[in-house]
Amino acid sequence: MREIRYVELENHLNGLQKEFEQGKLNENDLQQAFSAFESQFKTVGPMIAEWVERFPRSYAARLAQAKWFLAQGLLYRGGATFDRVSIRGRRGLQYFLELARGAATESLTMTEKPLLSWILLGEVYHVQGNRLTVQNIQQSQFPEWYVQGHICHPQSMLLRTRMLHTLRKEWGGSRDHMFHYIEGQRDQIPEQHLNQLWGEFHANLAHHLFHFQDQTEEALKAIDQAISYHSRFYYSKVFYLWFEQEEQAMLLLEERMNHDGMLLRHQTIGKASYVAEEAMSRNPAMSKMIFQYMVWRAEDGDLEALPVLGKALLDQPSLDPETPAYFWLERAIAEGAVQSGQLYAEYLRDQSKELPREKLRKVLLTADQGSDFCAYLVYRYFRWYQKAFQLSPLKRYHYLHLAADGGNEKACLRLGNMLKAGRLVLDAQGQLVPHYGKPDQESQEYGVYLLQRPQSSSDSPWYIRLLNSAIEKTESLSWWALHQEGASGKTEEPATPGGWRKWLRYWWVFFLVFSLLRLLGNLLS
Repeated sequence: MREIRYVELENHLNGLQKEFEQGKLNENDLQQAFSAFESQFKTVGPMIAEWVERFPRSYAARLAQAKWFLAQGLLYRGGATFDRVSIRGRRGLQYFLELARGAATESLTMTEKPLLSWILLGEVYHVQGNRLTVQNIQQSQFPEWYVQGHICHPQSMLLRTRMLHTLRKEWGGSRDHMFHYIEGQRDQIPEQHLNQLWGEFHANLAHHLFHFQDQTEEALKAIDQAISYHSRFYYSKVFYLWFEQEEQAMLLLEERMNHDGMLLRHQTIGKASYVAEEAMSRNPAMSKMIFQYMVWRAEDGDLEALPVLGKALLDQPSLDPETPAYFWLERAIAEGAVQSGQLYAEYLRDQSKELPREKLRKVLLTADQGSDFCAYLVYRYFRWYQKAFQLSPLKRYHYLHLAADGGNEKACLRLGNMLKAGRLVLDAQGQLVPHYGKPDQESQEYGVYLLQRPQSSSDSPWYIRLLNSAIEKTESLSWWALHQEGASGKTEEPATPGGWRKWLRYWWVFFLVFSLLRLLGNLLS
């Protein structure tokens, strides 16, 4: 597709669909062929749109488009619980869910057995939560996407696994929902497939125990039961174990990755990727293997792999001497990985050899692309951006809004208080404008919502809060220097200060840390 070879793409994928309908291809291989379009890369969308335009009656093109729309919706939603999803995230999710539903529905009439389209409609249904009761399940009263998918392929395990995941407790189901669903499949599928569902059942229980009940030990017991049905659940165990015994988790990860070898090229390790990132900095023996795995994931369209690769090369350039770290970081931003904005901005500040004005331009561009960290930088140092790029004064509030809606804690607190105090209000277009007086109801409600979003750090010990404050002040000095240089119009990169001058800039931080350590020692003695 990237090579604009749409005819070949069309013939290949629709050919695979025909093979599936003729019983010559299994559902897993068909799903694997279309999985590339589940990528969250932004640049994939326009290429699929061109493919659809050239072949408007193509089943493969419509299904690919539906998959990409769904992936974009999930990107907007993020991984937080729904109460912490921003207004922008909720709107983006709803917008792309409707597009995904529309594209998948259109594709239903374009082929004889549109199994993957029905499963995708099930995924849209899933995002909106389970609405089935246990009684519905016992009486086989299932939604249309499931019934029609079952007609397409009565033995489909992809369809059954999709339903089972929707019945998890956090989506409005329960243990009983899942249990009765699997029991109802006993006479419909072979024992081997039934065992696969029981493995998913225990993995779903482990997921809920860990993420929603904070019961790591119980989650580990549940995932061990899942492993007894299938070894792929070892990677979930790696993630849960990390929070109990870090060294054992890394050893298990190394063992499994060595065991799977080249099979990793076509599979994901799920949340164990988090442990893999940590292992790259702690275990040099694993770095090369994990780095190669992340490259594979990036090649297959995994958005989260891009910033991981960038950070890995910042820390260990020897992992790939021919590729600079900024290659992966800039690609991450361009493809929509806005969470890497802070890492990219810090790279521009500390390591980039570009002109200061160019650094500011890239921070501004990253803010416009959705990075809450960069948006708050622009708000905080707005006078320099205004001077360098002739921005309207009202743009300052625009970037504060972007930062707060993206979840930046400082921006949430600042904007929330300003809205409640009536210093800013939302106009008819949803833009922030200065105001003096009593806030309207919409602005006040949004302010309350923002103030409830940040995670409280008030439970931290006083000395930890003091140390964090000192580190933050040091960071502020570095950012202040970058913005002053960028707005001054200098056309040369300033000379790098000598080591002793760098030390002088931050001597007071070392002094403060030393004093805190002495104080702690006295308190504990």
